[in-house]
Amino acid sequence: MSNVSVAPAEAARQRLGKAGTLARFAVIGVALAVVAGTFAYFGGWLTPNDLTPARFTDVFEYVDGVHPGFRRNHAKGVGVSGFFESNGNGVRLSRQSCFDRDACL
Repeated sequence: MSNVSVAPAEAARQRLGKAGTLARFAVIGVALAVVAGTFAYFGGWLTPNDLTPARFTDVFEYVDGVHPGFRRNHAKGVGVSGFFESNGNGVRLSRQSCFDRDACL
């Protein structure tokens, strides 16, 4: 007796038709396109004109010049804009005129 089993002929895999082969290649192509698109999006290639931290600090250096030995301005910070309106309480801490309520008006 032998323990080798032989598969019957009808259990053999059938070849895919042209439509099945094209469908599988299409699914593989879509998966590759999604992966490549995700890398392109997160790499910034799809939005080349967006403001980046490097561009932000480049403008600081362009306006104020390069200061050797100092870290680039706000390399990991956030840029904000606003205004300062003194209530007069800072006069006891500093002699700066901007803390005097009457001097800023």
